[in-house]
Amino acid sequence: MSWDELNLVVKGGVIGLALLMTLILWRDHRHAPAGRIGMLFLVTVICHIVATNRVTGIDGPPALIDWAFEVGSNAAPGVFWLLARAWFADERPGWRSWALVAGSVGLMHWHAWMLWLDIEPWIIPTGIAGRAAAIGMAVAGLYVAWRSRGEDLIEERRRFRTWGMSAIGLYTVIVLVTEIGMRPAFLYSPSSARAWLVFGIFLLTLAAATAMLATNRADLFGAPQRSGDADEKKPELDTVLAAKLDAHMTSELAWREDGLTIAALAHRLDTQEYRLRRLINRQLGHRNFAAFLNSYRLDEVRTALADPEQRDVPILTIALDAGFGSLGPFNRAFREAEDMTPSQYRAAKID
Repeated sequence: MSWDELNLVVKGGVIGLALLMTLILWRDHRHAPAGRIGMLFLVTVICHIVATNRVTGIDGPPALIDWAFEVGSNAAPGVFWLLARAWFADERPGWRSWALVAGSVGLMHWHAWMLWLDIEPWIIPTGIAGRAAAIGMAVAGLYVAWRSRGEDLIEERRRFRTWGMSAIGLYTVIVLVTEIGMRPAFLYSPSSARAWLVFGIFLLTLAAATAMLATNRADLFGAPQRSGDADEKKPELDTVLAAKLDAHMTSELAWREDGLTIAALAHRLDTQEYRLRRLINRQLGHRNFAAFLNSYRLDEVRTALADPEQRDVPILTIALDAGFGSLGPFNRAFREAEDMTPSQYRAAKID
């Protein structure tokens, strides 16, 4: 078997594994934002593999189908950033985030047009700007996956964010940096570099597929859909620790403390950290430690906003007193919980 034939086999393996994972996500997690964005990211991986079969900038503008695959390929870093936010920060990226991704893709295709039209002064600046934007989004995705790893209460997700997303994000940066040199008029163009990059993508895809198939957590990508099945297996209740936790939170108002970690809380309760993680996740239903603390904070905020005697107290003061670090995270958490702004909530309860 020649090198070219082996490279085609590897590309086919990547596409097959990516399609398999896409089908699994569609079957089990299509209702969760992280599941839907995960499917889109896998599609961008497939687009990248297909797009590597065409050398751009040599034989003129591509056909429409080639253009579509190139757009999908260039969207991969931005979609990786959105996936990290939806999966690990339990966010629902808004239109501004999607617009940033679209702008990054547009910048890279502006560079492509400069190549095809042979507008020499703009080729290198637009290429560097487009790749820099893509690298920035990949690094931002890595930061999101890494920053709150200690607060993640889902063991399988915490392991995957530690090594899986780190490997994927770092490799995305490597691909982007390497491809700068593979562009015409750039640094170099080795014939085998792209093949080795594809082989690395195959190994990452294989590892991700193996990890996904070995995980049976229904809430891995989001809150599970309730089937209403009476025979559904329920987690074993840890009533003693649950009562101890609630008593401590209520008496000490621990959610107001800045920088409180789950390790510190477990130490105060004189219990193992894994037991506390399992209790908060599987018994109390929170996917991360911040959401658990926010449940207490939001209860305090609701009480204050509904109190006529606190009508003139600024909402920011109430949020900070309850333990929120700034107005942005507070507004996001409140909107997600109540589907309205704090001002609207106060008006509805007092007026």
